Amino acid sequence: YDKNELCSSDQIICIKDVTVKLEDWRDATLNFKVQYASVWSANNNATLHGVFSNAGYTYELHCLYPLFES
Repeated sequence: YDKNELCSSDQIICIKDVTVKLEDWRDATLNFKVQYASVWSANNNATLHGVFSNAGYTYELHCLYPLFES
């Protein structure tokens, strides 16, 4: 992977102790840390957007670029 990827598109990462702030009926902001090579990232914020369509509820993909503490 390049330096901005934690995993490939067919993998997932697990997060814990997530604080969810509901901003309106379709956006949620997640504030969390990730660990890579035994180093914790600085706090990261990711906003997940959902959009209703005729086919149901769909999601857009938003990339996360963690900043790791030195």
